[in-house]
Amino acid sequence: MNVTNYPKREKYLKRIKPLIGQPNFVKIFTGPRKVGKTILLRHIMEEIKSVNPEAHIIYVNAEVKKYWNIKDGKDLYQYIHPQITGCTQDKFLFLDELQEIDGYQGALSAFYADKQCDIYCTSSSSNLITGELISYLIGKTLNLAVHPLDYREFMDFHSLENSRETLDKYLHFGGLPALRLVGLSADMAYEFLRLCYYSIMFQGLIGYEKLRNVDSLDFLINYLIENTGSIFTGCNLSSTLKAKKIDIAVPVVINYLKAIANNYFIHKVNRIDFNARIFGRGEKYFFEDLGLRNALANDRQIGQDTHKLIENAVFLSLLYNDYKVFSPKQSDKHVDKELSFMGTREGKRCYIAVETSIADEEKRAKVISNFELVDESSPKYIVTLDDDIVNDDYNGIHHINLRDFLLQEI
Repeated sequence: MNVTNYPKREKYLKRIKPLIGQPNFVKIFTGPRKVGKTILLRHIMEEIKSVNPEAHIIYVNAEVKKYWNIKDGKDLYQYIHPQITGCTQDKFLFLDELQEIDGYQGALSAFYADKQCDIYCTSSSSNLITGELISYLIGKTLNLAVHPLDYREFMDFHSLENSRETLDKYLHFGGLPALRLVGLSADMAYEFLRLCYYSIMFQGLIGYEKLRNVDSLDFLINYLIENTGSIFTGCNLSSTLKAKKIDIAVPVVINYLKAIANNYFIHKVNRIDFNARIFGRGEKYFFEDLGLRNALANDRQIGQDTHKLIENAVFLSLLYNDYKVFSPKQSDKHVDKELSFMGTREGKRCYIAVETSIADEEKRAKVISNFELVDESSPKYIVTLDDDIVNDDYNGIHHINLRDFLLQEI
């Protein structure tokens, strides 16, 4: 792979550089397929070689034909151990798409126990960091989530200036790094993105997660596209299934939903009240990459989905800035208030309302009133597509254009 075709993703390299050469932690990079985890590993290898030209680097990619003879943890150990034994140079072990190797846990645990290698892994499944590996290496792993390009990176990768046209491209084509190679014409970009989805579906969902009902999977993906950011419950899903005369049990669909989330294709956002208590029922779902979502939608959907796209983009910006994201709502006989998001990070909160526009005075007043239950000290934003913002501060509630919001440190 020629990594010179891809700019370095400095925000990830900046985080990992202080940890290079420290074998006390296994560094794990997680994220969806095609998000650039392999490219990031290659850039880390370049960084190691620039500082330590004699470094001994061992690389295994479980999805590349060259390594298909490594079928399980025993094969992995037998392949790597001879390359380590007797080597006096600093050793670095890179294991790409580790979840594809059955029983990898024992081999990786053995390499870690020897403390002879600085270890880096990637995975396209959250199972690696939520159960499969953690039981072997409790407290000995560092996880770094790798996401599609943010808006600033998107401009950098595609050599674009900050403009409404560029924002529209970002909202429509998303942030998969390899789009740089095919360009941003709609036909080529969406064809490439559909191929990426098929890779996620067949390798991740059908291959790794063992989902067998492709029709059910297609239905659920289309349902999520149509209902991006809407309240999702088993009850409203059941009603949709009955209306469409689709014979799929709701528990089966819920299991499929979990599998899709495990592969970083979607994210669940829990609903809370303004006291941060999680509701017992209902959640919202947003897509990890807008381009993948739109490539599977039809032109009519994309044209009608402006609010869904900007809300999804704001969610991703919070995610990229290390916030845990919730959807706040308070509804009882005394009050009915709802905002798009509450983000929490290091004990602090921010609150956000997302609207296409608040140029209309009545609409603006209603949106502002939804912040009445928010404490004064928390940052508050109304994010819109409005370009001509006359008043950007309504008693501490900041009205900000989406482009500016995506470029600022929240």
